[in-house]
Amino acid sequence: LGDVYKRQQYNEIYEKFPKDSEELHYLKEKILPLTPEEIEAMKAEEEQKKKEKDKAKKQSTAAKKPKKEPDDPKKNKVLKGPTETLLKINEKLEQYMKEWETKDESDNFSQKFDYEYAKDIVRPDVEEEIKKNVDEMINCELKLMKKGKQKPAKKPKPPKAKKIKIPGQSTGGNRPPLDLLAELVENGVVKKLLPARLSDFVGDFNLMGSALEKADPMMADPSMAQLRQIVLEYIAAPLGSKNIRQSLDKKNLLTYLFFGPAGTGKTMMVRALAHECNALLIDLSPQNIKGYLQDGKGPEKLLYFAFTVAREFQPAIIYIDEIHEVFPGGKKKTGNKSGAQKLKNHLLKHLKNQKEYFLNERVVVIACTNQPAQSNKKDMKSVFNKHIFFPLPDYGTRALLFKTIVEKQGGRLLDTFPLGALAYMTIGYTAGSFKKAIEKVLSKRRIEQIKDRPLKICLLYTSPSPRDS
Repeated sequence: LGDVYKRQQYNEIYEKFPKDSEELHYLKEKILPLTPEEIEAMKAEEEQKKKEKDKAKKQSTAAKKPKKEPDDPKKNKVLKGPTETLLKINEKLEQYMKEWETKDESDNFSQKFDYEYAKDIVRPDVEEEIKKNVDEMINCELKLMKKGKQKPAKKPKPPKAKKIKIPGQSTGGNRPPLDLLAELVENGVVKKLLPARLSDFVGDFNLMGSALEKADPMMADPSMAQLRQIVLEYIAAPLGSKNIRQSLDKKNLLTYLFFGPAGTGKTMMVRALAHECNALLIDLSPQNIKGYLQDGKGPEKLLYFAFTVAREFQPAIIYIDEIHEVFPGGKKKTGNKSGAQKLKNHLLKHLKNQKEYFLNERVVVIACTNQPAQSNKKDMKSVFNKHIFFPLPDYGTRALLFKTIVEKQGGRLLDTFPLGALAYMTIGYTAGSFKKAIEKVLSKRRIEQIKDRPLKICLLYTSPSPRDS
């Protein structure tokens, strides 16, 4: 019985015994709790395993990366050569050693340039340009040779030149222009006036012009400096230069009208233009051509002579003073006494029919009048391209004019002379009035005494009034 009981007890114990290690471990944790020493040992074991895994990973990544070779100081060393400036200096030194060191400059004390050396420098560029020019010429010749083999095209017939009918041509016949000039000189139509210059037209810009225009809606009078500038640009420049004349838009005959009070410098401006442009002056003023006006065909003949000579002997100025007698206005036509009206129709024909005849020609027609109200405005506008007004001198111009005329006559003004007061007192006086008054006062004897007896304003009280001028 005892053995049977032991075996039965053993079988019961055996059935409770775990079949594998996991079940044993499970039963051990369940039945028997772990001690603190066992827990620390387990943690240390886990940390040891992690360290081993990390180490294995690092070794694997290190094996994949290429090994860095140690830096070679010879390879990293930057090679340095001569700089660009040093190369240029060496080049210049070599050039000096080659060309100038052995050259004898003892005779060249002034250090003049070497002609042969300069030619050697310039020769390559010149040769290249010559080659280009020669190549172009050869190409042009080849093209011409190719064209020469082709049949020549028919040349278009040139247009027939229009025959310009010149009024009065039948009166002159076939006389040469030099013969016509001789006749005009003999009759006093072509003359030489007293020389003058544009600078003799004394006056400055009107600094109060803009203020006067604001105060008065009427346009302010032009200053003397503006008149000089206008005459220089519109008349003197095209009359003196052929290139300027050809570049003008209006290439037909140039005609200008000078109008303004007597003594304002209209005739002096014509004298200045004739002198400075070295122009031939043909005077067709009514008072100067009375002999031609008496004959029936005289005016037509005179104008034909004048325009033919002007075109042949350029530059030329056709001058007509007192133009209001040639183109009278109103019902009562003035100018019948002088017969100047006979010139009107023939002058209109010449100016109208000879526009093409005077293309690019340096011929100017200048007319003057101090009575524009007595002329025919319609005819004046149709005949003259530009109307230039010559006003009375302003305050500043009168002061400058008086001082200039006194100095030209040989006189001298003191610093205490009341020049401003004189300019204020002479409102309405012209330059001609000033000249007459000063010439009357400053005689030769008075000029000799000018140092002992300076000129005073009281001596000019007897000067002529504007009406007398």
